[in-house]
Amino acid sequence: MRWEYRDSGLRDVVVVATTLRLEPAARGDLEADVRRHLAWRKVGTPFDEPCCGSVFRNPEPPSGEERRTAGQLIDAAGLKGFTIGRAQVSPMHANYIVNLGGATAADVQRVIDAVHQRVQQQFGVELELEVKLLG
Repeated sequence: MRWEYRDSGLRDVVVVATTLRLEPAARGDLEADVRRHLAWRKVGTPFDEPCCGSVFRNPEPPSGEERRTAGQLIDAAGLKGFTIGRAQVSPMHANYIVNLGGATAADVQRVIDAVHQRVQQQFGVELELEVKLLG
């Protein structure tokens, strides 16, 4: 079965039952794998700072063009470090908005709006929110 980012061979299919085959592994090997994965994530994402995770979904590339992630587009638009109030596009990963301390929901919303507008203007790409806004 084909598996890709946000897609699989299960499109337009309803799964009503499945069988899984799990293979045992040594506890130490599993723990080492988890440590490697967490270290990789920590290097590239601002998990030590207050943030809500990835803000925008990665867009589908126009036909014939190379896939660019939301973070790559935001970075290419020169927005790493862009700040309104106390909300900032993370200098580490451009698809994260971090709270520098005391950011308001309005600060975050204005950063989201500015990022959305700049990427649309520069690249013609309509970024779609991955986070759910309440209220």
